[in-house]
Amino acid sequence: TAQKQAMRKIVAFAHAAKAHVHLVAHPRKAMDEKHAPGKLDVAGSGHITNGADNVFSVWSARKEDGQDPDSTDAKLELLKDRDDAGRHTVYLYFNKDANQYTTDPNRRGYQYIKFSTQPNTHGEPQYVE
Repeated sequence: TAQKQAMRKIVAFAHAAKAHVHLVAHPRKAMDEKHAPGKLDVAGSGHITNGADNVFSVWSARKEDGQDPDSTDAKLELLKDRDDAGRHTVYLYFNKDANQYTTDPNRRGYQYIKFSTQPNTHGEPQYVE
């Protein structure tokens, strides 16, 4: 099939270039959004997950009224690892002010690039080391 051929080409390129290629594939429609999708839930044929070296699932929880607001907001799960490191799950919490997910249950944001709001001589933000 076309998907199988595409996956073979992507995997061959990744191995030849010693690179990681991230292919985003959406899940099939589920009965509800209360459960994270698994490896077999990827839309299309099974060739996408069969050919991949690693398969991750990223799932955003849909919170209902009355649900604990401190519960996890999303989950990142390693569903397949060609090197057999096992399955791993990281629970994520959303920080609205920073507009980012974090592993901190207190939802503290992380500043990846330090900068000053004071403009430099060119009127641009200053990056601080």
